[in-house]
Amino acid sequence: MTTQTDHHTTAQALVDRQFAFADLSHPAMAMLHSLAMTDTTEALASGALTPPKPGNTPPLPEPQAPLNAIDLLRDEISLPSLPSVYAELQSVIADTNSSASDVARVISSDTSLTAFLLRLVNSAFYSFPSQIDTISRAVAVVGTAQLSTLALGTSVMTMFTGIPEELTNMEDFWRHSISVGVLARAIAVRSATGEPERFFVAGLLHDVGRLALCKVAPDRFGDAIATARAKGMLLYEAEREALGVDHATLGGMLLRKWNLPFSLVNAVLYHHDPARASKPEASAVIHLADILSCALFHGHTTERLVPPLSSEAWDALRLSPDDLPACVNGAQGQIDETLHALLHGGT
Repeated sequence: MTTQTDHHTTAQALVDRQFAFADLSHPAMAMLHSLAMTDTTEALASGALTPPKPGNTPPLPEPQAPLNAIDLLRDEISLPSLPSVYAELQSVIADTNSSASDVARVISSDTSLTAFLLRLVNSAFYSFPSQIDTISRAVAVVGTAQLSTLALGTSVMTMFTGIPEELTNMEDFWRHSISVGVLARAIAVRSATGEPERFFVAGLLHDVGRLALCKVAPDRFGDAIATARAKGMLLYEAEREALGVDHATLGGMLLRKWNLPFSLVNAVLYHHDPARASKPEASAVIHLADILSCALFHGHTTERLVPPLSSEAWDALRLSPDDLPACVNGAQGQIDETLHALLHGGT
């Protein structure tokens, strides 16, 4: 019979492995480790989490020449372009003579986007007291700029299809991306950093470079996965070793190619190295949200390693370790419902 002590011992081993790259002398990481221990022990006791079975270590791939990120992004056949509705939406917003009804008209012209946005604004992400059944009403209660930002994020979710399961499980990918978005929104509110919806979308898109790698260099991305598993590395570091470029760099360049706002590009490009950003606050929000997601909101697996925390990023957010429980409180429900709303039509 498995006892609570057994669950705690197993949880300790799992969480210690997750936090192998974390500096637990930092008060924020010590707090996060404690939260992860509590959650993992409870998940093991309830049966919601099953310890992973040890597997065979894959062989290391043969070293190859580094890839050129600019050359990768020239592959117009494999990489999609932003939907035309988003460009039209940006044009309308930039027009000082346009109105909220003009914004609603553009969004409503795309039935898929309309359905996505209505599901999102009626989910736990907003928790409005009454049902919002038209885009005009959504614009009124959420705001023009905020709804435009959300339109961007939900548009990108429909653009990458046909990615092999062995490279990326798309449901797991979007669960992590949504969780980073939800947590980034909470961190932005807690730290008074800026517009919460903008950070949700930055979190939603922070790993879009990984999808791009799956599309334009699937074999080489497979080498990065094998390298990470064989050496017990963080995947973005294995990407740099096996490909010569990581998903954050490629993602930032892709967003720039799409002419998206610099603040969004900056947040994605530097989310693993926020100290390099010219304005580190935005990257710091996504950096911390990614760490929280990897530590606490990993679904039914603990195989996602927790990246190290940048002290500069932590200082830029002006938070205390005691703020972390407040940032994650209620996030699981928002993550689950937002994922359900956006991927499964809320059915």
